[in-house]
Amino acid sequence: EFEGRAQLLRVEPFEAFTKDTKNLVLTPIVIWKVSDPTLFLQRIRTEEGAQRPLRDLVTSYIAASIGKRNFSDVLSIKTTPEPLLPTTLRQAVDAETNQFGISVQEIQIVEFRLPVQNEQSIYERMRAERSRIANRYRSEGKEKADGIRAKADREAVEITSNAQKEGAEIRAKAEKFASEQYAKTYAQNPELYRLLRDLESIEASFQSGGHIILPLNERPFQTLFQNEKGR
Repeated sequence: EFEGRAQLLRVEPFEAFTKDTKNLVLTPIVIWKVSDPTLFLQRIRTEEGAQRPLRDLVTSYIAASIGKRNFSDVLSIKTTPEPLLPTTLRQAVDAETNQFGISVQEIQIVEFRLPVQNEQSIYERMRAERSRIANRYRSEGKEKADGIRAKADREAVEITSNAQKEGAEIRAKAEKFASEQYAKTYAQNPELYRLLRDLESIEASFQSGGHIILPLNERPFQTLFQNEKGR
């Protein structure tokens, strides 16, 4: 009589080599059950006897699968790394065990590690690789930042230049308009125009403070004191 329920086989740790000849220590488990009691009795006879062929098949297929991948892919730090074992591995092992009357329902790696003698050197290589990647990211970031700053500087110079150009055009238009207004005023009333210009000159002379000595009978002060005498 055989157990009809699924059974768990924990395979002893074994070493497997990656494509770039780095070795890993893997510990798999297998969930299996007797699917054909008659065939199982003829080929295996006992449940204990099923462990060896299961162990050999599982370690062989896992080692072949790991041998197709690089060490860096197996220990990837990607957000969504690839599964350690391909989805077709269970079906492949199950096709082999069916000849013994055994159905393999699940194969998983419950532990994998580095060989003790290789851990330090591999960790150093991993740190060096991560440092190289980090330096590359920093270099790319600095290059992009320099490009952004250079672009911003060019745009600032262009904006300043355009603003100065527009300001000069506005000032030129204002001066032209003022000259035209002065010309119109002078044409309409020359005496009033001279008076306004003299007053502007007097105001400008005293804005900075201090004293100015000029003959009173000369412009622009002549206009101011003539008005004072007339009062």
